[in-house]
Amino acid sequence: MCSSLPELGTIVLCAVLVAAAYTLAVSLVAGAGRPRLLRAARQGVYGTLGLVLLATLLLAHAFVTHDFRVRYVAHYSDRSMPTPLLVAALWGGQDGSLLWWVLLSALLAGACAWWIRGRYRELAPYVIATLMAVLLFFAIVMLFASNPFAVLPAGAPADGRGLNYQLRNFYMIVHPPALYLGFTGAAVPFAFAVAALVTGRLDSEWIVATRKWMLFSWLFLALGNALGMLWAYEELGWGGTGPGIPWRTPRSCPGSRPAPTCTPSWSRSAAGC
Repeated sequence: MCSSLPELGTIVLCAVLVAAAYTLAVSLVAGAGRPRLLRAARQGVYGTLGLVLLATLLLAHAFVTHDFRVRYVAHYSDRSMPTPLLVAALWGGQDGSLLWWVLLSALLAGACAWWIRGRYRELAPYVIATLMAVLLFFAIVMLFASNPFAVLPAGAPADGRGLNYQLRNFYMIVHPPALYLGFTGAAVPFAFAVAALVTGRLDSEWIVATRKWMLFSWLFLALGNALGMLWAYEELGWGGTGPGIPWRTPRSCPGSRPAPTCTPSWSRSAAGC
């Protein structure tokens, strides 16, 4: 496996794309009048999740074994880094961050598909279709623009460049995953909103259904920002600039978005709607 890990990783990403496209198509057909296909759509979500998990494990294996044939591994790790930082280097740059984003999105899509079984029958096909469309988009981006399994044309160097020294910190292990959970968690309320628009069910049903999902997203965005503040204080003190990392710039804006969404859902719940 190790001799062909980059090729295997790319093949798995292709399989993710195919599985997400299949599940998207089946979900749309289920919503168009064949509800029996909804079970197949849920199974497609679980299958897509399994493939994304496999791709992530392959990249983590490449980091832990110092497979510097992989360009991303050579750019963001070296032999001196301890294992926890090697695993955290997964989200140290753009290519791996996209794969990590897809993994969290797939995990939440799988959780949502399991949660809605037997309920929200009119909304469910379009909820799954929207979540799969998100995964399909990122699979296309990874395969054609930012492949984490791309190899170095000149071959494997003796050692990698290593992770930026400001990122070699405990908070590198916990801060980005918390933020990414917040970002990706918002996809579920978005999927319900799209489903409500497509089906014309614009009452309070979808708002009440997504309240806990939005609170989950809001919680992890807040936690991620708090961890980021601790990290910045430890690394930079009261001044200076942090490293250019993929999750730093946009993290504050989405944190304020769930508030107006959660507030009416609390009001409706209190009113018994």
